[in-house]
Amino acid sequence: MVSRERFNYLTGRFAAGGSRMGPKHRENEDCFGIVEPDALDLRSSHGNLYVVTDGVGGHHKGEVASALAIEVIERAYFAARGDSPIDNLVTAVNEANLRVHESATLDGGDDLSMATTVVAAAVLDDQIVVANVGDSRAYVVGGEGIRQLSHDHSWVQDQLDSGKLTPEEARHSPRRNIITRALGLSNEVETEVKIETDTNSHARLVLCSDGVHGVLEDHELAELVQGPELQAAVKRVLALVDERRGRDDATLVVVDLGGEMRIEEATPANRSGFFPSLFRLFRRRR
Repeated sequence: MVSRERFNYLTGRFAAGGSRMGPKHRENEDCFGIVEPDALDLRSSHGNLYVVTDGVGGHHKGEVASALAIEVIERAYFAARGDSPIDNLVTAVNEANLRVHESATLDGGDDLSMATTVVAAAVLDDQIVVANVGDSRAYVVGGEGIRQLSHDHSWVQDQLDSGKLTPEEARHSPRRNIITRALGLSNEVETEVKIETDTNSHARLVLCSDGVHGVLEDHELAELVQGPELQAAVKRVLALVDERRGRDDATLVVVDLGGEMRIEEATPANRSGFFPSLFRLFRRRR
């Protein structure tokens, strides 16, 4: 869902989402989607799908890129007939990447003219598949607190991984808004995937853009998304972002599911043709 309203919300059977436009932005370049199929066979094979995208600010039509990515991922994922939800989700993200890149080319822009981050989660009975490109995040919240599932593709994350920055230094780095991977930069992209295998105990899944996790500490987010009413939790998060005068668009989806899960790395069955990495760096608008 994308809107020119400053705040917008959407509630499903098992999830709620919301988005708040940055105070100085003319368009909300974030977008989110909640798809919970009614058909039992589709829900059994594909589960429910939740997506958050964040158009790269400062580039041409970031709001178009984020909305297009949501549209393509939702359609392509549920149209896929493969047996592996992992491969189906990665294929859907790849198709979205190609569509965004082709749209930029048709629009006459350069390689960076349209781009967006994405984090998507397919929630099935026996597993949760999380795929991300860029720095939009997925968290699980349970009895032991909050745990990040996704892995940022950003300059500060690279410095953290190499031991050149501490977490505190990374959080306050002036380069924290530089991302190293996004949909639309090329006709191919590498999607990072995680799998959650225990879906039965109590927890919440949270997908959010950097307009949320860049303003709130992880423990604050964990506290705010708990409680019986999902939409109320979403509104609490966005209200605090607004109270702190967050400059960026801020978007999240909160899903009610099980907790205390273990993380496994997932390797899609066919990664041929993927670039191992994208080394171009670009800075978001603030």
